[in-house]
Amino acid sequence: MEHNYVESLVLSNKMNEKAIRKAIKDLELFDAANVLDVPCGIGNHISYMLDENPNINVTGIDFSKNHLAYAQELNQKHHPNINCTFQEGDINNLGLPDNSFDFIWCCDGLYPGDKEMGMLVEEPYDVLRDFVRIAKSGAKIAIGFFTSKRLLAGYPIVEATLADAEIFTKNANPELDILCTPAWFKKIGLTKIEVKSYAVDLYNLDKNMIEWLPTFCNLIWAQSQNKVSEEVWQQYTDIIDPKSANFIFDKDSYTGLFTYTIYIATVEK
Repeated sequence: MEHNYVESLVLSNKMNEKAIRKAIKDLELFDAANVLDVPCGIGNHISYMLDENPNINVTGIDFSKNHLAYAQELNQKHHPNINCTFQEGDINNLGLPDNSFDFIWCCDGLYPGDKEMGMLVEEPYDVLRDFVRIAKSGAKIAIGFFTSKRLLAGYPIVEATLADAEIFTKNANPELDILCTPAWFKKIGLTKIEVKSYAVDLYNLDKNMIEWLPTFCNLIWAQSQNKVSEEVWQQYTDIIDPKSANFIFDKDSYTGLFTYTIYIATVEK
């Protein structure tokens, strides 16, 4: 199961690579900067950072030994002899020294919700306060989320219905909506805030992406099955089934898109 999840992360990172690379470029990582990536997952974002500036010092922390093993192998392959450290750890209890980092990158790791559903935090505030503690004065804290999507080309009603059902599977507290991230920053005293969104266009998909998109859709919408009509669910499963004549992702005219939004706060001490 963990191995399959790592494979899913490999493909999802391939899919969002252009957006994440643009976001990292906009951080303006400077020489000798100390950078933390948490949770670092399988290490792709660290690799992009080192492509952008190989003269930085990067620490990657994740709870998964399998993720870290993949991350170490990936970065040893692409960036040997570069100052990059990986360690197992919990985003809720980092235990890192005060005033250590110039940049803190946390992408897809701070979705609030029940841990039983795979979320790492129930609320973001304690983690953000700890980020401020370990950040240097002037440091940037960048929180990234997958914020929007249009994936089911030709079936807007099906997608809208699934999206409505998806909302009700998540935390109902409006303050914990990821689009309220600037308010999270302000609640802990951070007021110098930037918001930037980056689009990913899906077109001319390769074989791997065509095979993987149904899995990606089910990662998003599987929990909506009991919250939509049987008719909607059957239509959804039909159009993402590679064996179906109605499969949409292998059509040469297929397009889709999604966005990542990066919320950046500058620490002032």
